[in-house]
Amino acid sequence: MPRRLTIPLLIATISVSMLYTAFSSHQHTVEASIHTERRTDLVKRDAVPLPASQVPPPEIGEVRTLSAGQVAAIKPFTWYANAAWCPPAQTIDWSCGVNCDGNPKFIPTMAGGDGFDTQYWFVGWDPVLKTVVVGHEGTELVKIKPIVQDLRIILQPIDSVFFPGAPKEAKVHEGFLDAHEHSALEVHQWTRVTIKTWKAKEVMVVGHSLGASIALLSALSLRARLPAEVTVRYYGYGQPRTGNKEFADWVDKMFGGRDNDFVHRIGRGKDPIAVAPSQDLTYQHNTGELHISEGEIWHRCFGQENSDKRCLMGQVPSSNVLESDAKDHNGPFDGIRLGCNNTILLPE
Repeated sequence: MPRRLTIPLLIATISVSMLYTAFSSHQHTVEASIHTERRTDLVKRDAVPLPASQVPPPEIGEVRTLSAGQVAAIKPFTWYANAAWCPPAQTIDWSCGVNCDGNPKFIPTMAGGDGFDTQYWFVGWDPVLKTVVVGHEGTELVKIKPIVQDLRIILQPIDSVFFPGAPKEAKVHEGFLDAHEHSALEVHQWTRVTIKTWKAKEVMVVGHSLGASIALLSALSLRARLPAEVTVRYYGYGQPRTGNKEFADWVDKMFGGRDNDFVHRIGRGKDPIAVAPSQDLTYQHNTGELHISEGEIWHRCFGQENSDKRCLMGQVPSSNVLESDAKDHNGPFDGIRLGCNNTILLPE
């Protein structure tokens, strides 16, 4: 069955965000034993943000148009985010049809997940780009559990085992944290294996929708654990707001400061998922926004929540679902509509 995002389910995600204030006094406890066994296998490392001297000054509110060459350079990662929607039986031998053909020389190391308890994921080596690639599956709407995760909007403190050095004030969407932890140990393990095998100096983490938030957490965890000489980059498509302001600030710090060139969250038009959960619930986007506006023009929107009309918050002010458009969530992104069975190649 093709994987599709339906308007009612998308609107439900945002509606729950808007209604949540009525339940703000309700406290949820974290079940500490859920992943204790897996967590004890992790080797703790100190966080390794770039030196302050390398942190660029913020350019909040500025918008720049990307060149055709800059847009084209992103396309391989769009294909990888698309392939992450496909089951591990296809990604382990790179046999997912047009989704895999976008990067035909990719060499998989491992793939996993069942699309229900654990979102699909894969790790491997791109010999052309000379980077390790980690892909995370997005929201599978024919199975209910990932949708429930999307709607579990309570903010929880992040685990110091998975995120060493995290500020205690940083909090993340409960469902996203849980989804990340289900694959974090294996992803981390196989990423290290791939780095060692290919003597890699870069890791690229990609995902779409729920997978974009998992990928952001995955990239952040890897950045906090891998040696400083290994570069970690992130490309997320249709990424929901993942945590609070303190979390967004920590993401920016870990990847070199505001508007660094290591984190890219790519959105299109009036995507309703990318403006959920609401800022009224103290959620905040990190920097790194690339936005596709009318005419298929790509813009780099500086700052965490840029309200320029060419950026997401300018398109859907105050996370107003009535001004959003559900069809923008899956793309197209430079001609690719995301979803393993929904890929559409548009004329260039």
